[in-house]
Amino acid sequence: MSTWLDDALTIAQAGVLGEYDVSPTAVVLGGGRNVQISLAGLRDEEEPEQWQDAVRAIREELDAEMVVLYFSAWTTIRQEDTDTALDTLVVQVSVPGRLIFRAYEQVRTGDSGIVTCLRELPDLGDEADPLGDPLMKPSLGNVFEPSSDSFRSSDIYEDLIETVSEKLRSLPSTPEERRAILH
Repeated sequence: MSTWLDDALTIAQAGVLGEYDVSPTAVVLGGGRNVQISLAGLRDEEEPEQWQDAVRAIREELDAEMVVLYFSAWTTIRQEDTDTALDTLVVQVSVPGRLIFRAYEQVRTGDSGIVTCLRELPDLGDEADPLGDPLMKPSLGNVFEPSSDSFRSSDIYEDLIETVSEKLRSLPSTPEERRAILH
């Protein structure tokens, strides 16, 4: 497995450990200028592709080379001739021309219900053509195509780009300054 895929999976796993549930979250990785966004507020039943356009717009703004989407979901799998529902973390990693899926069983503490570790479910990992039918939903689809003109002319687009720009302006400029914030 390549280093970039390992890094993307590590980001997704770190986002869920110690949490109760994770709404769909996208991480756009663009040359040290990375943006994480919760997609829960962007998912409108009347416009199901709105969050895809939001991710595309951020990817375009950052000229990003990779996008990660992760979310908690109940997944039904067949084990020993019976259907079993598993509490899973689904991770999608998109790079130009490739969409990779991985799934992990979320192991939780009995008393508080927070996720304490993840077990990979190798039978639920796959690779897909980002232009084809999605293997699971929500799906990143092809985030390397341009966001739609109607989305770019919307208020949501303007708010999103302003928020991303503010976050990027507030990032420390050197690695030493970034480390100082973490400690």
